[in-house]
Amino acid sequence: MGEAVGLLELPELRGLLLDTATPAGLKDRCWTELLRCLRRAWDVWLPACLWLALPGLRRRSGLLHRQLRPADVALEDIDGELLTGFLIELQAASSQVGRETRVLGRLLDAASRYALRTLDAGGGAHDGLSPIGDRAAAVEGHPELVLWRAVGAGLICAQDSELIARTRLEGHPLRAEAVRAGVSLAAVSARRRRAELAVANAVLRGEL
Repeated sequence: MGEAVGLLELPELRGLLLDTATPAGLKDRCWTELLRCLRRAWDVWLPACLWLALPGLRRRSGLLHRQLRPADVALEDIDGELLTGFLIELQAASSQVGRETRVLGRLLDAASRYALRTLDAGGGAHDGLSPIGDRAAAVEGHPELVLWRAVGAGLICAQDSELIARTRLEGHPLRAEAVRAGVSLAAVSARRRRAELAVANAVLRGEL
């Protein structure tokens, strides 16, 4: 995987990245090399990157849960939106790999901001944001490919795949989808969140 990572196996690399004694610069070089690997072979390296980032994602999830507790937001909703945001940032970062500091920290910061935007007053039913849009297109066709695989695997139905594609990829307002379906905004938001969480969990397990 390059000079920064060397010949380490993934468990060894994870230990290195989690070790507080590891210099920050070395961790940044490791994550920069991982992003290059993602750019070359997204499907191969995505499960590894998610596994390596899980400790940080869990910490951020706990922080967001405490921050959003007054809004009575379920932990699984936070996890789903945080992971969605992290995937978006991974796609964008892997397409423009440069020399940066706090590589993982920046990804987690951006994922946390995404989750907060999505889960604020509407409990995930944001209207007008296009969170995947052009940035997710950094890996051409990849988001739609994941949705197709999820439908083929029976994880979500075709209607939910279309809902995610229209609101996440094409930027259609979620409120308009609620009107189109003749249901409340909260209902269509919950439906999309359940489908996204199913896809996200499958990605984490390396099934898509």
